[in-house]
Amino acid sequence: MENLKQPILFYDSYCLRCSRIIQWLVNNTENVYFSPLKGEVAENILTNKPRYICNDSIIFFSTNHQKKVEFFDRIDAVLKVLSYSRKYSWLRFWIKLIPKRLANALYSLVAKLRRQQST
Repeated sequence: MENLKQPILFYDSYCLRCSRIIQWLVNNTENVYFSPLKGEVAENILTNKPRYICNDSIIFFSTNHQKKVEFFDRIDAVLKVLSYSRKYSWLRFWIKLIPKRLANALYSLVAKLRRQQST
């Protein structure tokens, strides 16, 4: 994992709305690899991270400049992936103005509503 060349955003590939957002991110970010949460890459990387294995969230995985492995989920993952977008850096600025607890609560609410619509 120390040789990771680019960060990875893990996402729920079974969610149509999530897939559309991921497609938008693919088109508007640079140097980020996208992989499904239920995929082989996620299974290999998240095996020893039980907090993230059952997580109903996006997960941003990277190594920092000191080669330390970092994981971010929910609104922190959103902010991290947006930092790889030149065109939409303003969106990251506005999201950061929302208190983190509130932003994560809103994220969880949207995730819950998404699950209800999928069933």
